[in-house]
Amino acid sequence: MDGEPNRIGWIVLPSGRQVGINNAAGERGPAPELDPDDIGGLEIGGVAVDVQRIEGGDPVVPR
Repeated sequence: MDGEPNRIGWIVLPSGRQVGINNAAGERGPAPELDPDDIGGLEIGGVAVDVQRIEGGDPVVPR
């Protein structure tokens, strides 16, 4: 992350399977695995990441 913009998005399917993308400063790659039962405990590279749970009808967080 190193001060660069970073946006991560996940879709967690009813089966528990996850699909996600990590867009770090315009470079896209797979999102790290998310524990849906502990979204407050995610760290990437030792940095705590704020995760917001949204449902299908919720507005998406603007960029």
